[in-house]
Amino acid sequence: MSEKTIETITNQRTVDRTGEALGPTWTSSKSPAKSATKQGPFLFTGEASEIPSSISALIGSSKERLLISTQSFSDAAIIQATEGALERGVRVYMVIDTAGFESMLSNPSCNALHGNVLLRARQERGLDLIISDWHLANRTGMLLSTPLDGTLTSNNKGWAMELSKSQIDEFSAHIQHEFWSITEGREVLAPEETKNPQPIA
Repeated sequence: MSEKTIETITNQRTVDRTGEALGPTWTSSKSPAKSATKQGPFLFTGEASEIPSSISALIGSSKERLLISTQSFSDAAIIQATEGALERGVRVYMVIDTAGFESMLSNPSCNALHGNVLLRARQERGLDLIISDWHLANRTGMLLSTPLDGTLTSNNKGWAMELSKSQIDEFSAHIQHEFWSITEGREVLAPEETKNPQPIA
């Protein structure tokens, strides 16, 4: 075998990579690094999550109509924001899974909502979604992977996504159809019905 000398080749060009986006970063579960709370149109659940305040702001911007679809409804900030919407004369529609419906009726924090929102129970799990003023140009909305309850700040595996206007158009048509086409379940349309919700008419 003949001996060959390794020839050194000097770089003749440089590449500027300072503008490249960083990819996902893996960290140890014991790492002091904090979890991301926002990335693009996504917000993430967990301690110090921005989701409750973002949803409260969305509700606070409602002018005429608000539609809430969720498995469960018990987050204090979101309840308070919904009360504020009612005080401003916003028409509020809510469709909640059966277990969440029962919990909401027995939750004293929701007393101001009972009978003042159009509340219906659905027997199967549906979307977790909030849409505001879907009939107006300034419509806003958010789709979530978790319900509007304590999991927003206690579970770090969920997310919420801000919806575009075209997405709002699609989702609002779906949820409105679901709300008005429910034939099984119960509803609360007046404060006196809270203790004895009536079958959906």
